[in-house]
Amino acid sequence: MLRLGRHRLETGRLILRRPERRDVPEIARLANHREISEKLGTMPYPYREQDASEFLDRIDEVGDRASVFAVCLKERGAGPGTLIGMCGYGPAHGLPKDSDPETDFGYWLGIDFWGKGYATEAADAVLTHAFCLSMVDAVTTDFQKTNPASGRVLEKLGFRVIGERTRHSLGSGAWVETFNVRLTSDGWLARKRINVA
Repeated sequence: MLRLGRHRLETGRLILRRPERRDVPEIARLANHREISEKLGTMPYPYREQDASEFLDRIDEVGDRASVFAVCLKERGAGPGTLIGMCGYGPAHGLPKDSDPETDFGYWLGIDFWGKGYATEAADAVLTHAFCLSMVDAVTTDFQKTNPASGRVLEKLGFRVIGERTRHSLGSGAWVETFNVRLTSDGWLARKRINVA
């Protein structure tokens, strides 16, 4: 089951909504783990409330070119409950100067919520949003060669490896080897059997 709106998505177990200023303390608490930041390119460690607030500022600046969702567990009834992470897409940063623009896709969950299928469930909803509402042609992302769990999530979603590259990880403070993966709108819609008029 997926309910799809511009600023709110609902799946079987999750509600994805626009992040709000009141989320800053919880985003910082969840994200402030080296095990999370070292797997990502742009998340610093330690991760403080100021970092979460600046992240929300960047979302506001990008406007319609990006959609980022707070991933929340459903409470009994229809309301969003516990915030467990973030998932979204937008213009890619940190690419080599001669690179073509890319729409980057990314997600992270708090450590206590790993291994429960929430990442795949949230990502599936956000990708449907990207391809069906924002009419994005393709999304790309990288996952570190030392992070096969993320690779499995992306493969389940239909991403295909298009190359390898070295990217800087702000959280680990090091250059890391990654697989660069891509998912096209045509591939997603055919896989999901979604017809867009």
